[in-house]
Amino acid sequence: MKVLASVGGYMRVSAAAVLFSVGVAASAPVSAQLTPRTTNLKTAPCELTIRPEVQPRVSCYRLTVPRRYDDRSRGTYELAVFVRRAETPVPGRAPVLWLHGGPGSGVGARALNTDYPFFPGADVVYFASRGSYPSQPQPCRDLDQKQALALVGKLSFAERRARYLAPHLECRRRLDALNIQTDEFGTSLNTEDIERLRRALGVEQWNVWANSYGTGSAYDLLFRYPRSVRAALLSSPISLIATGAIFLRRDAKYIKRLAEYCRVDAACAVAFPDLQASVARARSSLVGQPIVTRPFPAPFDSADVVLDETLFDTVLSELINNAPSLPKIPRFIRAVLERDVTHIAEITRPLGARLGGLNVFGHTAFKCRDLPQFSPDPLVEVRPACPTWGLRGPPIRVPRRVQTPVLLLTGELDNNTPPEHGAAAQRLMGRRARHVNIPTVSHGPYGYNACAREIAHAFFERPEAPLDTSCLTTIPPLRFDLARAGS
Repeated sequence: MKVLASVGGYMRVSAAAVLFSVGVAASAPVSAQLTPRTTNLKTAPCELTIRPEVQPRVSCYRLTVPRRYDDRSRGTYELAVFVRRAETPVPGRAPVLWLHGGPGSGVGARALNTDYPFFPGADVVYFASRGSYPSQPQPCRDLDQKQALALVGKLSFAERRARYLAPHLECRRRLDALNIQTDEFGTSLNTEDIERLRRALGVEQWNVWANSYGTGSAYDLLFRYPRSVRAALLSSPISLIATGAIFLRRDAKYIKRLAEYCRVDAACAVAFPDLQASVARARSSLVGQPIVTRPFPAPFDSADVVLDETLFDTVLSELINNAPSLPKIPRFIRAVLERDVTHIAEITRPLGARLGGLNVFGHTAFKCRDLPQFSPDPLVEVRPACPTWGLRGPPIRVPRRVQTPVLLLTGELDNNTPPEHGAAAQRLMGRRARHVNIPTVSHGPYGYNACAREIAHAFFERPEAPLDTSCLTTIPPLRFDLARAGS
């Protein structure tokens, strides 16, 4: 198979993943292995809301990096680093480097407070890439939620697209005044920042845990600094090829699979004998007769949202892409058919926060720099703004016949980074890479499936050992939540 130089990927950002509360508890000491060894890594205030029981095990730092490694005269950025010690440490266990998605989602309270240890007994190092929360720079933070306004009011698709892109274009206009250059961002610079962090912490090797866009950083790290990685787990790996229109409006494939699950769920089968046909009827019912609802939380809770057929496509794509929302899709369809405004608002309310939580600067600076893939939903595709963001950067490089053990985890129903991405990566990377597809879940299977976590932890424990995937046969079929609103 031909080696391809570029990697693509996209993940919308959860607003919960960027929750901040400046001035939380003072940093606690970490294990001797992870004590800063260089002056460019310094203790800093924790800028996240951390659960009281977790606070004593979290230390917060700022890593100073040059804006350009080949031009130190440009100055520096400070990047956020968080270290969470294992609750029950295993002596000698290599730490886990956690690489976030987006691009631009950064490190948030949800990641630091997770109840799932990425590798039991190991410390976890959370790294927020430049331009991603809460690392520097943040020139456009006030523009993030303005994207959600693209969904408000009765607008044509073109008008919605223009309103969605407006904050990205405004952000670009701000950069010149702030002396921020677009070539100071990109996955290749992330890789150098990660290597700088490894040396600053005195880590010989670490395990890499990456999700969505973070898998692009992991590919590049494995290519450039393979000896720094003991094992790599890539959850929802991004595409290895530039993709275009063939990925747009591909959700019919996933609706078909949901319909198959519905037929084996007795209650769903009775309520929806043909779920695919019901989805088509719901969309058609909005043509010329949109539904006005108010699904947004504050500060948009007073804004009407007009649900027409094009916004229906976006909402449905978002529901598929978010594993906890999958069981609610049939009742969303029923609410649309019954024009149940209250029920529609209840189900779609979290989506407004997610669509409005995208990091305008961090996302666009990286996506326009080195990510060729289009979003599965054309409404929220930022690529038309890219011509104003400067030249393409160095491509993400993918190792062929990788020598480091790699596990690729995909979700069966992921319409964003589908299972085909994992299969393609495995073929390219060779026998040291293995691919496991997890049934009944979509994006980010590790966080939503116990079997995925069991396989992941066993892999990190013995990366070279054969994988025991027997738990896949015990995963029950998807069960649907058909309850009425307020019941």
